[in-house]
Amino acid sequence: LAREVHAIDVARRALAAGDGRAALSTLDQHDRDFPNGPMRTEAEVLRVDALVASGDQAAGRRLASQLLARDPAGAHARHLRSVVGAAEK
Repeated sequence: LAREVHAIDVARRALAAGDGRAALSTLDQHDRDFPNGPMRTEAEVLRVDALVASGDQAAGRRLASQLLARDPAGAHARHLRSVVGAAEK
């Protein structure tokens, strides 16, 4: 679990620094290393933000919609709705 948490933290730091592409690269590696890890949902939500930050808003909104369809009342639902809703404004 510590390795997976570290990978998520690296992606989060890249995103906070404004480097969406580095965050995506880290998340791609995370997906290969931990395909069914306990932090999978966190990684998917970070991927939404990284896609948007890297300029691929459409892909970010699509993934956010998919995650909401899977878990509409989840811990990240409000944030995901804000990503989806940004497209509607």
